[in-house]
Amino acid sequence: MLTQLHPGRLDEAGFLKIMLRLQGEPGYRVAGIEADGRVVACVAFRVTETLSYGRHICIEEIATLEAYRGRGFGLALMDYVRETGLKSGCSVLHLNSGLARTEARRFYHHYGMAITSFHFRMDIPVALRSSSPSSLANAQE
Repeated sequence: MLTQLHPGRLDEAGFLKIMLRLQGEPGYRVAGIEADGRVVACVAFRVTETLSYGRHICIEEIATLEAYRGRGFGLALMDYVRETGLKSGCSVLHLNSGLARTEARRFYHHYGMAITSFHFRMDIPVALRSSSPSSLANAQE
């Protein structure tokens, strides 16, 4: 279900391995909606706390199978996450949305969400992933 958000990035076994690990982390949750005998919409989110947002709830993944869109499943999942946030003492609900996901952003705007920041990204080359901390990190200590 959630693999449709990341086509070609993970096979099913890799996806399941990561999901099992994430579900062991504090505050990480997954919820879904079934119809016609299968999961047709799901959300992965976490309750966490940071200096910039305080206690907040972050949707990491949310998806509805294309054939089931427009039936209120996404709305029900968003409401569930928001209610979970309220019960958990969160003051903010946020998520990231890829640039190509115009339809999803339209849905988030309709739900009452606003674009309040930019998300920056930089790939880390494989050769650097296992090396020691950079001189910049050492200089900051």
